Amino acid sequence: MKIVAADPSKVVCIEGDFERCVLGQEITSYIDTRQAGPGKLTVDCQGPHMAAHCRLFDHNDGTFTLKVEPQEAGIHLLQIRYRGQDVKGSPFKLKVGNPPDASKVCVLGPGIQDGVLATYEGKFVVETKGAGQGHLTVRVRGPKGAFRVELSRKSEKDRTVLCRYDPTLADQYVIHVKWSDVYVPGSPFHVNIFKTNKEFSRFKHDKVMPMGKESPTASKIRVIGQGVEHGILATFQSKFVVETGGAGKGQLSVKIRGPAGAFRVEKTRESEDRNVMYRYDPTVAGEYILHIKWSDEHVSGSPFHVHIFNTEQELLSFLLNKELLSSIEY
Repeated sequence: MKIVAADPSKVVCIEGDFERCVLGQEITSYIDTRQAGPGKLTVDCQGPHMAAHCRLFDHNDGTFTLKVEPQEAGIHLLQIRYRGQDVKGSPFKLKVGNPPDASKVCVLGPGIQDGVLATYEGKFVVETKGAGQGHLTVRVRGPKGAFRVELSRKSEKDRTVLCRYDPTLADQYVIHVKWSDVYVPGSPFHVNIFKTNKEFSRFKHDKVMPMGKESPTASKIRVIGQGVEHGILATFQSKFVVETGGAGKGQLSVKIRGPAGAFRVEKTRESEDRNVMYRYDPTVAGEYILHIKWSDEHVSGSPFHVHIFNTEQELLSFLLNKELLSSIEY
């Protein structure tokens, strides 16, 4: 019988995402030893201070699945050996980061403040240092829908991102800032831009007037929540909150139309601070139009056009092509 000599260089490792590993999540790699001859496969992964947990699953056909679970953040070295020799590429370097924490992201700058069109600076900074490993997405909607926003940073490792948009009309702009699909503190930001200093001064004055002295003002209503955002049918969260504080006395009405026509909406809570929570339960993918009015006048952003898709790929394609989504990943 001819004995085939073992050759560790012929072991094939299909790596996982070794550059963007996240603490608390397993890293998967596939190993094929079928062309390497008989031998024993061993693995070991060492972090800065402790070893990662490694599990090797033998499929009994010369192929294996490797699961690595780091126990700390930092650079790890994954050593894969066959017959006591490193396979091609070993040791592999794993960059393990802390899990994303949107609450640690800070947004600041004139671009999230109200102002006057002629002198407005549509710039703001997103600081992600200390927020773990994740991806930043920024979307701006203006009076004519999606609005282009530019993201820049000094280097790929820089955790400070400069965001810029250029308003051309006086109106309200809504800025959605998310870290790994979770809103950061203060987001979405509702930015009011006026034609004149006089209008801006009146707005600031009305904003601090005591309750009860205002006439109904739909522009002061804020609508926030996942229910007015695009999403995927299987995981869609349909709740949203209408904040009526500062809008004077008035009547709130909410109507929703789905792919099959009128759609039921449920008011789930009304708090003392004049925040009203709603929910609706989409059963099919499609476009849902939310009409939200205050004393028969549409509130800012209404009607909301919410697109719900069957797959994440469909949603991402829509956001990139229609919503002018800007994104940076760490």
